[in-house]
Amino acid sequence: MRLPCKRLGMLLLGALLAGCAGGRGSSGFDINAENTAIARALATRECVEVDRLTICPANEPSATPPAASPTPTASPTPLGPTPASPTPARATPTPTATASSPRVDTTVSAAGPIACLQEPNGAWRFTFVFTPSGFPPTANFRVAARDAVSNGPWQIGTVPIASGDFGAVSLVASVVVASVQGGPPHMIEFAVLVFPVFSQFLPLEVQTLSETGADFAFVTTPLSVAVIANPPSSEEAPQVAYLGVARSDHVPVAPVAFDEDGRPVYLRPIGSGMTLVVEARPGSSSARVGTEVFDPAGGLPDLQMIVSRPLGDGSAAVCDTTPPDIGGVPATDPLEFSDASTVVSAINDLGCRVDGARTKSGNACTVPNSVTEEFAFVVPSSTIQYCLPIAGPWAFAPGDTIVAARVRDVLGGISEPQEIVIRVTPATTRPPQP
Repeated sequence: MRLPCKRLGMLLLGALLAGCAGGRGSSGFDINAENTAIARALATRECVEVDRLTICPANEPSATPPAASPTPTASPTPLGPTPASPTPARATPTPTATASSPRVDTTVSAAGPIACLQEPNGAWRFTFVFTPSGFPPTANFRVAARDAVSNGPWQIGTVPIASGDFGAVSLVASVVVASVQGGPPHMIEFAVLVFPVFSQFLPLEVQTLSETGADFAFVTTPLSVAVIANPPSSEEAPQVAYLGVARSDHVPVAPVAFDEDGRPVYLRPIGSGMTLVVEARPGSSSARVGTEVFDPAGGLPDLQMIVSRPLGDGSAAVCDTTPPDIGGVPATDPLEFSDASTVVSAINDLGCRVDGARTKSGNACTVPNSVTEEFAFVVPSSTIQYCLPIAGPWAFAPGDTIVAARVRDVLGGISEPQEIVIRVTPATTRPPQP
C-alpha cells in the first residue's frame, strides 16, 4: 500500500508528566547490539530485549518480556553486563506472543513503497500511520525513522495525533530524514516508540533507540521509497474554507467591513482574548489536509500563518511560550510565504501556539450556532480546524494587522493563501457606527 508522506502530532493518552524520557542516559549503548536485536526481531517475528529496550516486529502481537530471574548465588559470573563490564549487551528472544499482547499495526507493507516528499532544505518527509493496542492508558508514542541502507541515526518525528480518517485509535506522525548524497533514502525503516508516560522532550536525532528511554520499539521491515516528484496542481490542492475570529466564549464573529483589497476586517476592542480560526478541506485530489502545526526540525508545517505587524514584543525567538520568558511573534515583511529561514521561523513561532488540529467537527473550538450551543466547525464542509488563542504576550497592537494563512495536504499540495485584517480599536477611539 502506498502511503503519502509528509508531517503531523499527538494524542495524549496519559497524564502530562514532566521530564519523562526515561532513566537511561545517552552513553554506553551498543549500536551493533541494537541493530542485531532489530534484525533478529524481524527475522523471528518475536520480541527481543536489548539495553532494557524491548524491540518487537510491527504488525503482529508481541509478548511482554518476563521479569529477570535472580542470579544464582553460586555463580561467580554475572548474567548480564554491568556498567563497568566490557561485555556487549545481549539480545534475548521473549516467549511466544499471546492474543492479549500489546501490538502496533501500521498501514505500510513490505510489498509496496512508501511515498515521500522533498523539503525545501533537501530533506525527505514521510507520513506514518499506526494503531497501537493492548497498552495501558498512560502509554504515549513517538515515531522514529532512519536510512535502512546506511543504518544511520534515527530521526524522531512529530508528536503523533489522532486521525479521524483512520479511526479513533489511529495516530499519525511525520518524520523528516536528512538527504543522503543529495537523494532520498533507497530504503527506510520506522520504529514506533512506546513510553510509560509523556514523552515530548526528546532529541531530534539519536544513534540508538535505547537512548530515547522508551520501553518498547515496534520496528518495520525496511521499505522501498517512492518520491512524489511534482506537487499537485492548484485545482487539486487543498482549500482554506474559513479564516476568521472567535470570541473568548467560542462564538465566531462577523467582519465589520472589507478593506480596499477585499479582505474581511474584524474589529476588536483589545488585541487579546480572541481565537484565530482556520478551517480547510481537500481539493479535487481528495488528499487529506495535514495536521502539523509546528515543525521542531525547522521545516514548514502543514498550517502556515504569518502576520504583517509584530504580535506582542515581536520576539524573534521561536516558541518562547514558557514563563517567565514569554515573547511575541515577529512580522513578515513583505507579507509573503516562502522557505526563507526568517519566514519559516515566524510560521513555526505562530504554529507552536496553535491549540492542535481538530479533525472532527464535534471537537471544534467554535460554537457557530447560538441556539444549539454545540461545538462544531464554522463551515460544515471543512475537514480540519486549527485554533490559535491570542494571549496578552502575543496580542495584536492597536491598528490594522493583516493575517495570512495557507495549508498543505499530505501530497504536498498547498492552498492559495487567505487574508483577513484584525483591527484593534479601543471603544474610546472608535469611529461612530453608521
